Amino acid sequence: MDKYEFRRLQLQRLVDKYGEGFKSKFAKRVQMHPASISHMLYKLGIPGKRLITERTIEQIEKKLSLPTGWFDKPLKHEDGPWPFQLITYQQFLMLDERDHREIEWILKMKFEKNVNNDL
Repeated sequence: MDKYEFRRLQLQRLVDKYGEGFKSKFAKRVQMHPASISHMLYKLGIPGKRLITERTIEQIEKKLSLPTGWFDKPLKHEDGPWPFQLITYQQFLMLDERDHREIEWILKMKFEKNVNNDL
């Protein structure tokens, strides 16, 4: 994964956290145009893709009171240790929302099966 894709994933995390998933709400918070945020979130190869530059990173980190260099630090699972050994948290985040729901559904079914077996 190149640094721009990594930064795109970091930006998506921030939009989810500080904008509650809304690009417009996040853009207002960091005093940027919503279209700029949208274009930075496009995957590489999509027409209109805008790279996340050092200047943009500095602006976002400052507006959100993030530590300098936050955008380029490795992703970590925030709620504790990452439970899987065969995939990293970064790889999980690269999957689309449909894949996330499918994984969550599979884990839920396994959990329910184990709970029912214990009864």
